[in-house]
Amino acid sequence: MPIDPHTSDDSIPTLTEIVQVPGTGTGNELPKAPDADDPTDMEALRQRIQAAVSTEVLRQLDLAIDIRFRADLQRALQDAVDDACDALHQQLSKELKDAVTRAVAEAMSRVRSPL
Repeated sequence: MPIDPHTSDDSIPTLTEIVQVPGTGTGNELPKAPDADDPTDMEALRQRIQAAVSTEVLRQLDLAIDIRFRADLQRALQDAVDDACDALHQQLSKELKDAVTRAVAEAMSRVRSPL
């Protein structure tokens, strides 16, 4: 069945109509704006804004601290691993030199003293 664009269907709401959604009341309710003359309404609004801003700032701060902590920890661990590798290399080099020196000394002592 072809649709005629010049005919209107009254079951389809227009953009300017208030639509009743089942289970949500009359459809005409809008959130109540705080009364600027009522200090309790303004205080409640201030508290909601403060809580929302505090939550967002703390979330961003937590993320920034986490990123910084991870970077600092990574650098510290890398430095510790580098230092440990350097110390191990120096110790192994010293032990290898000592072992070679002992082996050469033993070989020289065998060469000097006939069996």
